[in-house]
Amino acid sequence: MNKKFLNAVLFGALLASSTGTFTSCKDYDDDINGLNERVDAVEKTLADLNTKFGALAYVKSVSFADGKLVVTDQSGITTTYNIPDTDTNTTYTLAVTQDGNKATITLTDSKGGVQSHTVTFTDKDTDTKFDPSALTVGKDGVTIEYNGQATGVKIPISKDVKVKVIKGEVDGVVYGWSITNGTDSATNLMICDVLPITGFSFEPDVILGGVPSMKALSVEYYSWDLKTDCSVPSFTGEVWEQADKSSYISPVITGTYHLNPSSATREQITSIEVISKDFSYITRAADAAPSVLDDYSVADGILTVHFKADVEKIKAIENNQITGFKIRVKTKAGNSITDQDYRGVYTTKYTNLVLGDKDKQKKGLEEFYLYGTATGKAADAIDADPDYEVAYNSPKGLDLKPLVITCYGEAGIALRAPASEQILSDKDMESLGLSYAFHLCNYIAGDNQTKQNDFARIEGGVLYPKLFDETGEPFAAVGRMPLVRVQLMTKDNKVASTGWIKVKIVKEKISVDPIVFDFNVFTNQCSDKEFKLSVEQMNVKVYNKLGMNRNQFNAAYKIKEVEAGNYGKGAGIVTLGADPTNPTMTDLLTWTIGQEDMKEGLAGKKASSLLTTSITYTSNDPEERGDVTITFNSTVNAIKAVTIPADNKIAEYWDANKEYIRLNVAVPQTQSSDNCTFVVDLDNVFAGGKPKIDGVTAYRYIFDGDKNKEAEGLSGKKYTLTVKSSGTQLYADADVVATINSANGEVTYAETAASKDLLNKASHSSIPNGGFFAWINIKAVTGDCELELPITNGIFKAYFMRPIDVTAGTGRFQDAVDGGSVVKMLDLLKFNDWREKEFGVNTNATYFKFYEITAISIDIPNITTDLNGGNINNQKLKDVAPTLKVTDTPIDFGGKADIPTAPTANAYGTVTYTNNGSAVGAFNLRLPVTVTYKWGTVKAYVTIPVEKTQGN
Repeated sequence: MNKKFLNAVLFGALLASSTGTFTSCKDYDDDINGLNERVDAVEKTLADLNTKFGALAYVKSVSFADGKLVVTDQSGITTTYNIPDTDTNTTYTLAVTQDGNKATITLTDSKGGVQSHTVTFTDKDTDTKFDPSALTVGKDGVTIEYNGQATGVKIPISKDVKVKVIKGEVDGVVYGWSITNGTDSATNLMICDVLPITGFSFEPDVILGGVPSMKALSVEYYSWDLKTDCSVPSFTGEVWEQADKSSYISPVITGTYHLNPSSATREQITSIEVISKDFSYITRAADAAPSVLDDYSVADGILTVHFKADVEKIKAIENNQITGFKIRVKTKAGNSITDQDYRGVYTTKYTNLVLGDKDKQKKGLEEFYLYGTATGKAADAIDADPDYEVAYNSPKGLDLKPLVITCYGEAGIALRAPASEQILSDKDMESLGLSYAFHLCNYIAGDNQTKQNDFARIEGGVLYPKLFDETGEPFAAVGRMPLVRVQLMTKDNKVASTGWIKVKIVKEKISVDPIVFDFNVFTNQCSDKEFKLSVEQMNVKVYNKLGMNRNQFNAAYKIKEVEAGNYGKGAGIVTLGADPTNPTMTDLLTWTIGQEDMKEGLAGKKASSLLTTSITYTSNDPEERGDVTITFNSTVNAIKAVTIPADNKIAEYWDANKEYIRLNVAVPQTQSSDNCTFVVDLDNVFAGGKPKIDGVTAYRYIFDGDKNKEAEGLSGKKYTLTVKSSGTQLYADADVVATINSANGEVTYAETAASKDLLNKASHSSIPNGGFFAWINIKAVTGDCELELPITNGIFKAYFMRPIDVTAGTGRFQDAVDGGSVVKMLDLLKFNDWREKEFGVNTNATYFKFYEITAISIDIPNITTDLNGGNINNQKLKDVAPTLKVTDTPIDFGGKADIPTAPTANAYGTVTYTNNGSAVGAFNLRLPVTVTYKWGTVKAYVTIPVEKTQGN
């Protein structure tokens, strides 16, 4: 008959005394400790040392002698660790004896060392005989086996163990010890009291008006008292009632400071004093009279200080004041360390303390308060489904402490929605002196009126199943549902909140770790990607892992359908079908990933994305076994980016680095209508009339929404640039600036106020240091479903060149001319277009009509001069020489039709200079000129000479 092996004993039911002897030519540094549930021992192994302290820890003391490493941790607990000797041929004798239901395992080495462990096993059946000959050391020379099966007992191989003392180079003080076990990482034990405290830093609760601050916290609550107890169990259980009058927890102020070094202890601090002031905006007065309570503490390098103060006198920031605390720490080493700055203090009051279920709150459930917190009735929990389960034979029980939270509100503020409830922190719980108390609350259930609390006990906040006063495994407790009363207790033993947790005792479920299948990586594609489990995978990783065949598995589990025809929760669809070669033997899962899932995974220009789905087989007997979860994973890669060859970009259209192009208006006399249009075909800048993109099915140009953000116009106005209409339109604020025709790649510049303002900001000659541009992005697709084909160099700048520039012409003024010195407007100015093609009265005069120059004007009040050595850029003529006058007679043609085909020099008017005062020498005038044309206005400053007074 097969027997169930004991958890604590590795040899089955040990019913006879036996002794086995084996010899090994190795060093041993660990205790032979084969018990899964080990008996507490004073002496520990080096493996325990590393587990407890890791690579670095601060302890109170360390000593080493005669192979014993004695360590006292910060809690004052002393443990001895065995350091092995260097024997190379040690003989061990393993003896197993039994007395009733207790077995003693004794290991004796050839040097007389003896170690014993006694365990109590639960299998009391006596029909199994122990076979000493079946007790062996495995092939690895380490594992103890019984009947060829590993027992869980191993003889760890000793390594080169070294113990080093860490001393200061100058003072020789022992700072710590370093224990190295062969090639394992060293465990460094540093003596925490050796290094002096050198400083600390404040950890704020909040930043108050820019000042790191701590809370002056108080609580108002309504206490609960017992109304109907549960000493006589009933179907409805106990009842508590809430007081009519509120109670208070006196304000506490807690400051948290990080000590340097983090190994510091409380014993190194002799005293802490506090300095305060009310500072900031108006006055400075320390009215709160703070002091430090004696219960400050140090743990893990954190200094926690509790302050006492007159909270009513703590200043409110809305009154333009902040109360600040600063501490001074004095140490045994003679140091006096003061906080580098004052820390603000603000008052806050918590109300409406309510116990909640941490797990439910994390899940965002609408109702996550403990049962009965509003009514005070245990019946609320009795009538509800159990909150938690615990196995009848669980050695750990159910730890209730981490299951509970406390929710709160602030004075005058209602509790927020459950999903975003305010949770009391561990720090605040400690500061306020709050704690949780757990008690069994008896009630009866069922036709037999069974008392449910006869099946559980609570120790240290942990619930353990039990069966009345029996000490054996309480299998009969399965199905019982004990009730736990949870109470939030104040330090003066008042109940601030009461609630109940219902627990169900269940059989130990057969659980299975999630079964994971990682499929191959694939590239984004138009067609569906299909992954199918093989017969081998289903049998080995699913059926065999559970110790079942297909029929047993299907009898024990049922696949959960997520939606019609889909068993997977996640990306794609999972279907279930039989093995086509043998339909009665294996069921196979198929995972189909569609293009939409691939697209969603790669959204945001990701290079790759992990796609996953999970399939759940629910247990047909939930109390016997847990569900089985199968997870499918695969990674989809984006299509590999392609690069447009450099020689595909016609060099003459691009800058030297081929990062930008320049877009221009039409060339005069090249169109039948001879209009100054602004339409450019982007394909023209590529050899062959289009960009060369390998694998492309289609492409289009768009304005890039991520890069086109802001631009400034001629007026000085800053515009926010946005992209609309699937990237085909570029906007500046509310005005369209340019449009791309997706069908043919033509860019058309718009005639709006914003577009003209931006276009005329700078001369074409300032590119790339100036001038308005837009970011263009080439979007390419491939395949029948038009998957996006990434392009490494598909984004570039397109500068919109200003069509015309204006500079000073040949005209000049003569002082003291009868009637004033008159200069014709077109003699005053010189014009060039975007090709540096000059035009004027005698050269390319038709350009005035082509560019639709309708008016030229002078900003008379803002004319400047260099008279008397002044700065011509900002010295205004009207301020330095009021008798010198400049006037203009501008002519505005209004529209293209009225502009002369060959304008004369005075066609746009004249400018007259007049001196009504004394004779003057030569000087210069700087005239602000505005030229109005089809694409807006060009503003320029032209400097015109004024020749001295005739005859002087």
